[in-house]
Amino acid sequence: MKRLILSATLIAGVMGSSVAYAGANFGVSLSGASLSNLPNRAVMYQGVFGYTKENVRAGLNVGIEARLGLTGKTSETTTTSGITATTDLEMPSALSLFVKTANVYDDIEFYALVGYSSFSLQAKVSSGGISTSASADYSGLSYGVGLSKSFGERSVGIEYIQYHGDLPNVNAFGVTILRRF
Repeated sequence: MKRLILSATLIAGVMGSSVAYAGANFGVSLSGASLSNLPNRAVMYQGVFGYTKENVRAGLNVGIEARLGLTGKTSETTTTSGITATTDLEMPSALSLFVKTANVYDDIEFYALVGYSSFSLQAKVSSGGISTSASADYSGLSYGVGLSKSFGERSVGIEYIQYHGDLPNVNAFGVTILRRF
């Protein structure tokens, strides 16, 4: 996956011409997020704020993007050897800062993101009236790719981002809605 995303970044930097859409943007991102070793997903809500400079080099648009978000709670119940346990998982805050490289063809934008993310994670496991909780903060490299379609000042897109940290990776597949001004 790392090779795919690095290749996509290079391709976005080398390919054809882009159209003008420089300036600030803001919007939302809704993703299905999961830890790499757990089957359940939580919805990740993020506010997206950025600035893009067009045609920096060879038709490449480059920008910076900040995302502030949280997830809803996800819960999973498992039974092992007759003992039932419920695990609740929640990410109450997440902050990411990305460099975004993009090429735009007509109204279609192909982009790659690479940056740094910091998030907190809370977990609670309960069984038979007994429960234990833990929380921790994690940070590390994040990267992803996306594709969006512009409708005037607005765009709608799909993307995949992988957040690395001191725990199993958080994978997020999502939809973004942005407004440029």
